[in-house]
Amino acid sequence: MTRNYYTTGNYKPDHSTCGSVIYNYDFDGYVSMTSMAERIISDWKFDEQCRKNAENRDKNKNYKKGTN
Repeated sequence: MTRNYYTTGNYKPDHSTCGSVIYNYDFDGYVSMTSMAERIISDWKFDEQCRKNAENRDKNKNYKKGTN
């Protein structure tokens, strides 16, 4: 019997987003949709702030090197 092997290349995780934290009470069924939405929006804002910080960090590196 012939075996087929598939390769997908190297996996490179994306560290540009936080991902969020899962709490035990997320699974108890008593979490309101409002609190879940607030946590999701908070995580999105955190990710956006991290993205802006990374852009500024890269701009500063290029500025110090003398490239624009």
